[in-house]
Amino acid sequence: MAEILYQLLEYTWFSNLITLVIFVSIAWKSQLLSSSAISVLSLTVITGISVKYEPFLLSFKSPEDKEWVRFAWYIGKAVFCGITIFCISKTHKVWKKTNSFTTQMILLSVYVEALFHLSRFIERLSWNTDYLLPIYRWGLVSMNIATSATAFTIACFALYNLYNNNKGEKRWNI
Repeated sequence: MAEILYQLLEYTWFSNLITLVIFVSIAWKSQLLSSSAISVLSLTVITGISVKYEPFLLSFKSPEDKEWVRFAWYIGKAVFCGITIFCISKTHKVWKKTNSFTTQMILLSVYVEALFHLSRFIERLSWNTDYLLPIYRWGLVSMNIATSATAFTIACFALYNLYNNNKGEKRWNI
């Protein structure tokens, strides 16, 4: 089961990219940039940068670098989460957009991810234990997969709603 989840996690960036393409195509056709498109764009860009950050940190193998890498891993990941939240919030404020369900879900998951990173860092720094390791490992994997899958599903429904523009049906606030 663990191997399946980790294999799925490797493809969440691809799911985010496809979701972004769907939202951009919706924005192109409707001439409106939705709240969800802004959020998925921010999430995809910051996740892409974060994915490149991990191999860089893991390239430091010497024992002297162990503490520095641990600090940079947990704090760096939390900073990426903070940057994502800031970018989404600031963009919405500048463009006067209200937060859609997708945006609220993304913001909540990124906020919880930052809490996971910070709580794990504090545990490792203060007590040097691994009590939170299963929660950290499985919580992050499950949350990232669920967020990507939900955003992708909402994008597919929004695309369906746009191209089957049924008159009289309520439009979704995506």
